[in-house]
Amino acid sequence: MKEKDSFRTKKEPKNVDLLDISVVVPVQNNETYLSEIFHGVENQSLLPREIVIVDSSSNNKISNLINEWNGAVPIKHIKVDSSYPGDARNIGVEIAKSEWIAFLDSTTVPEHDWLERCVEMAVEKKVDFVGGLSLFEADTYFKKLLRATSYGCSPCGTLPGSIMKKEIFKKSGGFISSIRSSEDIEWIERVKAMGVKTDTVKYPVTKYYGLQGDLWSAIKKYYKFAMATAQTDILKGQKKLYMSALLMLLTILTYKWNLYVAGWAKDSILFIPHITKIYLVTLVVLYVVLKGFLRP
Repeated sequence: MKEKDSFRTKKEPKNVDLLDISVVVPVQNNETYLSEIFHGVENQSLLPREIVIVDSSSNNKISNLINEWNGAVPIKHIKVDSSYPGDARNIGVEIAKSEWIAFLDSTTVPEHDWLERCVEMAVEKKVDFVGGLSLFEADTYFKKLLRATSYGCSPCGTLPGSIMKKEIFKKSGGFISSIRSSEDIEWIERVKAMGVKTDTVKYPVTKYYGLQGDLWSAIKKYYKFAMATAQTDILKGQKKLYMSALLMLLTILTYKWNLYVAGWAKDSILFIPHITKIYLVTLVVLYVVLKGFLRP
């Protein structure tokens, strides 16, 4: 563990003693925006107590960057084995000294009044979790297309930019540590189901710079996200919608297969006798088998 301490700048932040906050940031082989994140935290109108970097990188680039950094907010650098973001955040929260935890990601840069606005809402609304809002930045044509077909230009609710009481986080059981993504969505839904008092900031408090720069990278990322989401009980509405659309497409294709593909030619290799019955029986068998495997 490495810890880097220095004195605060002369500029006093507002409401400095209002809440005691640690900023937790999981990082893995991505130091591109880390300096901007440090600057963003240093320039907060309400300074946190510390920054906790949980680093699961395969190199020492982040370690070197932190060693060269000279800022007012102390940095704890925790080097761990390869970990998913949820696992890294759990480690960071456990190590953090503060009563409140603020979350950022390695590609999420905070606005200068991020913490102040979150704290004001936490105090005013008397809540234990304040959700963040992020704007997704796009500096290339492809990224703009990707943003338009996914997140859009309006602010999106995100875990990065959020703050929460450490005590409540521990009661929630933390993030699922064994999945690559969607652990943040699952955790937020679980927190709300627990009856935790929550609210969301009214305006964006962070900017996200992690959109993929090319089609292949985007496909790989969304595939991994889909596989991780399938392992959790989230986005039920979307899952049901996609499954319904798929079943409708398969049903239409099956019903019209011998007509449009085989041309009703029974001697054709593409002709499938009793295809509708085979399709329906297959659906029933798959349903029974999957219900058996997925039974608690």
